[in-house]
Amino acid sequence: MVTTRSAAAFSAALGSFNADVLYVSTTHVYGDAFRDDDPLEVHAGIGGYNEGAWWHHTVDPLDAAVLDITKLEALVIPCNFVVFDHRLPQGAELTNSQIAVHGDGLASVVNLPKSRVPNSEMRIVRDITLDLPQFKSRQDSIVVAHTYGLGNPADAPSRNLQSDIIDSCRALGIRSRYMPTVARQWLMTS
Repeated sequence: MVTTRSAAAFSAALGSFNADVLYVSTTHVYGDAFRDDDPLEVHAGIGGYNEGAWWHHTVDPLDAAVLDITKLEALVIPCNFVVFDHRLPQGAELTNSQIAVHGDGLASVVNLPKSRVPNSEMRIVRDITLDLPQFKSRQDSIVVAHTYGLGNPADAPSRNLQSDIIDSCRALGIRSRYMPTVARQWLMTS
């Protein structure tokens, strides 16, 4: 199921209203990318956010020159599963819980559950995501949502706006925690 929201809380269909509604714990993971086409050099970044924890990766200008924003948005999803692996429910914790994967790019969340993705580069990113052990072990508990614009808390990490992240976390009464280099290490080996 894919939902589309801007600056709104994630919601999911509950099915029949006659059925008993069970409590389902939801862990939200947000991802975003940005790309600034400066006339001299392309600047880009990707980042993720999960309950106060966040990461940022500045995309090398040579890579940014060949990766459009759609591909960058899609790359955030597997990075989030690698970076936030230890923070996400696993094993028995997955009973009565779900992981809401929020993406800013519509194609990244729409393509994830598809069996056929026409664009070959997007298909590669989708296949990498589906093959990740961190994703596979939670696949049945994952829902995806298109959460875009400033309503996506990963907008600030993708741009490495550290003071905005810290201020937002402080306002919510949660601790801001930077998750260094894990995404960079994974991207370099994939």
